[in-house]
Amino acid sequence: HYEPALKSQGRVNADNWDSLIGVDVPPLGPPDMSKPKPATHYNDYVEFFTAEITAKGAKPVIDMVAPKVCDGVAGDLAHAIIELGYSFELPTESGEPDSALLARGLAWMCVWCQPLPGMNTTPSTK
Repeated sequence: HYEPALKSQGRVNADNWDSLIGVDVPPLGPPDMSKPKPATHYNDYVEFFTAEITAKGAKPVIDMVAPKVCDGVAGDLAHAIIELGYSFELPTESGEPDSALLARGLAWMCVWCQPLPGMNTTPSTK
């Protein structure tokens, strides 16, 4: 059973999109299902990226976002990459990536971006 999608609150824009990356990442451990699911910026990002893709095209938007989220693989990034892959696998008639799938994949990358912790350069040999 899925909860209904939350509508965009218009909180993501050209001035703040990169400062909101990863702010919605939940704490480690299983979620507390007795509490309401917290609102995220996901639909705000979808709305923002949809407008950006419409105005600029897919490649400039990907080029804008990718450097900011590439190190966020500790979050749900694998799912975001799958969504991005679908956007290229199911292109429009003009050959461009599907903008709805692309916007959702980029939004997912931003919301769940969580860098991996530092590597232990001196592991124990026990």
